[in-house]
Amino acid sequence: MKFVTTTKPVLAALDLDKEFRVETNASNYATGGILSMKGPDELWRPVAFISKSLSDTERNYKIHDKEMLAVVRCLEAWRHFLEGTMTRFEIWADHKNLKYFMKVQKLNRRQARWALYLSRFNFMLKHIPGSKMGKADSFSKRPDWEVGVERDNEDEMLVKSEWLEVRRMERVEIIVEGVDLLEKVKKSKVKDDEVVKAVEEIKQAGVKMLRDREWREVDGIMYKKRKMYVPKDDILRAEIIRLYHNTPVGGHGGQWKTVELVTQNFWWPGITKEVKQYVEGYDTCQCNKNCTE
Repeated sequence: MKFVTTTKPVLAALDLDKEFRVETNASNYATGGILSMKGPDELWRPVAFISKSLSDTERNYKIHDKEMLAVVRCLEAWRHFLEGTMTRFEIWADHKNLKYFMKVQKLNRRQARWALYLSRFNFMLKHIPGSKMGKADSFSKRPDWEVGVERDNEDEMLVKSEWLEVRRMERVEIIVEGVDLLEKVKKSKVKDDEVVKAVEEIKQAGVKMLRDREWREVDGIMYKKRKMYVPKDDILRAEIIRLYHNTPVGGHGGQWKTVELVTQNFWWPGITKEVKQYVEGYDTCQCNKNCTE
């Protein structure tokens, strides 16, 4: 029993003076193509076939890259027939995503190599619906190429959240000398008028977090521009300043150094003024200052 595609009159003998046509197709795991020649009877007859599986790397290409890879593979396989042909030949492809390359853009190096290689041929790319590309489609979907091919790398996240060192605005925990400031902030009930207004707006909006605004409420704590709001508690606010000024971490820095340290994580109305008053009234620092009189 003989295959029809390998017997006369289906399979034609190659004639370089005749008109050629290339039909290509790509699947998720292989590319296929057919080289046909126009015979004396004006009928197109197959001259050569190609079917090649995709490597692990190539299976991760976007669909337009897979389709273009199918075109390039056919031209490489039949370069000695198609390069320098007297008449322009057609390349049929069944995927509209090849239009991706029909715009000015920055090509990656692989695509740039393809563009350079394509420039060696005299062809016209033509889109043909997949329903009319059954022959090329069959060569790109050979069952034996699919064996062992997993549809891997789908629905995967490249950068996972556990890899990131995130500065979280939702929770700022500073524990110095055994003092958990976060718990003290939560327990404080008296708030500045500006903050009370912000809380009411958030409740009226019916959401816990408003991404488009500078205020956010998380776990009962207010944040303004990523900084924790310290309620209207003079003792608590003074304690925070003390932790950033009096301790070895603060190093008894001056007014602006202390302001810089405190405002990295905290905010309240008049914070700069209160820090200045605290530093000016701290006896140890004042005693160590040089007398300028």
